Amino acid sequence: MKITPSYISIAVTAALSATSAMATPGISAVFTSYSTAGTPTAINISGSGLCASPCATPTLTLGGTLLTVTSVSATFVSANLPVLSDGDYTLSLTAGSSGSTTFALPIVAKSGVGATGPTGPTGAGGAKGAETTVNPR
Repeated sequence: MKITPSYISIAVTAALSATSAMATPGISAVFTSYSTAGTPTAINISGSGLCASPCATPTLTLGGTLLTVTSVSATFVSANLPVLSDGDYTLSLTAGSSGSTTFALPIVAKSGVGATGPTGPTGAGGAKGAETTVNPR
């Protein structure tokens, strides 16, 4: 079968249309990592279209503060967090010309020690101790 130039043109146009379509970024979940002291230290974002094609590091801000991205793929982004006060923040991810998306993210430091709970029940009595005889003089 002989392929004429018009068939080639149609095939190339269809291939270019399919590869030039970029996915708008979408965040499906955000997980916060904490230090042993309970301070939030990093976020891990999962979703789709999180980096522009070819995959370039997205711009990531939290409450207007630019974050340092440490790992990136089309479906996962990690970034370090600065020291933050507890509160509600807007996470914004811009994936080049693919677009941007936002995500509401509450940040709460975890305390290493919780509040003191109620007093528990009294335990069973111990074994009877040894008897001693006092020798009067």
